[in-house]
Amino acid sequence: EQHVKKLTETLAEETRRREGAEQRAGEIGQRRNELEAQLAQNKQAQARLQHELEASQKQWQAQQQRSRAGQTELEARIQELQSTQGEAEQQLKRLTNMLAEETRRRESAENQAGENGRCRDQFQAELTKNKQAQARLQHELEASQKQQESASAEAANA
Repeated sequence: EQHVKKLTETLAEETRRREGAEQRAGEIGQRRNELEAQLAQNKQAQARLQHELEASQKQWQAQQQRSRAGQTELEARIQELQSTQGEAEQQLKRLTNMLAEETRRRESAENQAGENGRCRDQFQAELTKNKQAQARLQHELEASQKQQESASAEAANA
């Protein structure tokens, strides 16, 4: 009976752990989606900045052919765009690394949830076997008691 109680408690604990792991896996999946959205936005921003950089460079070349006036202003704009692009590339790299880490965490949580589920199934099977054995033993005990009572009654009558 204590063994059955222990198995029941262990099963409940494993179920709580599995549910916790599943919740964490869901949170990690949600965080991953958020990071993927940020990553997509940064890629769009980088493409836009790249386009702006190319456009500015072409404009600078055309202006240079016509005259040297305004060259300083365009060079400053190009430098600003290059700096912004560098920042965007750094942020893209950082978000990519964060996404990879979140993916590893999610996979780990999913693996843990699967393992917890397998353990729960094993404990459930063992609990079922123990309950069946307990019922069989209870039945045997009752039969033995009836047999003993019958024998006692026959001895008293004799």
